[in-house]
Amino acid sequence: MKTIFVLISHGYLVRNIVSTGILSKLLAQTNVRVIALTLKPDAIHHLKQDKPRLLIEPFPISSRYKLSNAIHRILRVRFEKINQNQAMKRLEKFYRKFGLGAFLLDRLISQPLPRSRRIYRWIRTLGEHYGGVSKDVRSLFEFYQPTLVFATNPTRMFEYPFLKYAKQLGITTVGMIKSWDVMLTKGYIPVPTDYYLTWTPIMKRDLMRLHNVPEEVVGVTGVPQFDSYKESIVTSRRNEFLKQLGLDPQKKTILFSTSSSWIGFNEPAILNYLAQRLVDNKWLQNVQILARLHPLDDPLRYQNINYPNLVFQVPGVSTATQSDERYLDPNYLTLLRDALAYSDLVINTASTMTLEAASLDKPVVNLAVDIERVNYWSSSQRFYEFNHYLPIVKSGAVKIARSLDELITMILRYLEEPHLEKQERTNLRETMCYKLDGRSAQRVADHLLCLLDGKPFSDVFH
Repeated sequence: MKTIFVLISHGYLVRNIVSTGILSKLLAQTNVRVIALTLKPDAIHHLKQDKPRLLIEPFPISSRYKLSNAIHRILRVRFEKINQNQAMKRLEKFYRKFGLGAFLLDRLISQPLPRSRRIYRWIRTLGEHYGGVSKDVRSLFEFYQPTLVFATNPTRMFEYPFLKYAKQLGITTVGMIKSWDVMLTKGYIPVPTDYYLTWTPIMKRDLMRLHNVPEEVVGVTGVPQFDSYKESIVTSRRNEFLKQLGLDPQKKTILFSTSSSWIGFNEPAILNYLAQRLVDNKWLQNVQILARLHPLDDPLRYQNINYPNLVFQVPGVSTATQSDERYLDPNYLTLLRDALAYSDLVINTASTMTLEAASLDKPVVNLAVDIERVNYWSSSQRFYEFNHYLPIVKSGAVKIARSLDELITMILRYLEEPHLEKQERTNLRETMCYKLDGRSAQRVADHLLCLLDGKPFSDVFH
């Protein structure tokens, strides 16, 4: 029996790994045992009913105030200076304005010569000799004797003690880059893993370039969260779905997908304006809005917005706090797919929802609307110059509204002619989603199982 440690600490990782079926596909092999280490054991406990080779352990929490954390903060800041791009420059400017204390600390600890690769390598070597592993982590390794450690978010310190100890013991490690923007916005990796998994060839190239990783140790899987978009969409269910939400199946539906408050600062005002126009404009009276709140968005931001043609969908547990608990809803991905499938147009602020909409060939309008005059570094327009988002902007597959009037014009355009930019959306899917064949989760499992069998990544059937 071969044992895999799967590190799925936070709610969004439960969605990425559990809700997509990756765990179930690993456990389909009779000679594999999975130890799921998570802060959210209740969210995956239901899987144990028919999976005796799945064991769930609480994720050990390490103190934030450790020497290793300090060293790796220095390394992260220096890594970002050495590999600085437009996205990182804009994020730095943003943090200088809204997180001055952290910005000044990072500026201090990156001195002297913050872009020196020699100093970076020296500190990296020093860091490998510091930072002990807790007794809890050592005990888990000693008790279960894992063959493989699967890190689902290797660019953060949370998984550091597991990867550090696995490296000391010579146990194979695999790191899965959790999202398409990670490499170009927060791509520092505290403990390099032996192998990596990425969504797309673009992410693979960025990983290889930034971390000098050989091509043969990086597997490309596609996006497991997008697998459900390959499933047959039952058009006859549209009426039922919209009625359950309190919407009118006879009307055109706009899916307004919000962001966290620091990204979508103006979204409540924009939504309020748009909902008001639905009431006042005769051309829009046959249109309604489904506002789907981001799991890290705060429902209280929208508490005073109330219109007859507007309904809110808060996935997961509806609370007044910003929490990734909402990702834990086992129906999260299904509800998202249905919201996309049964809408006519998708509006969002520079988010992954653009790719998800394109996956179902839905027209997309991106928001770059500043309600008030603001400094560029506080403007939502800056997100469209982030390196990871530029391929979308250049694809021509989406329209970017830079004013409220432009937003209304673009909405009317797409509602009247939804086929516009259809070919561009097709090209975008092929470039940014790799394969939308419903087998991305299976490819993740196959890469891990290959390593358990001592085979190279190249043996995975794509």
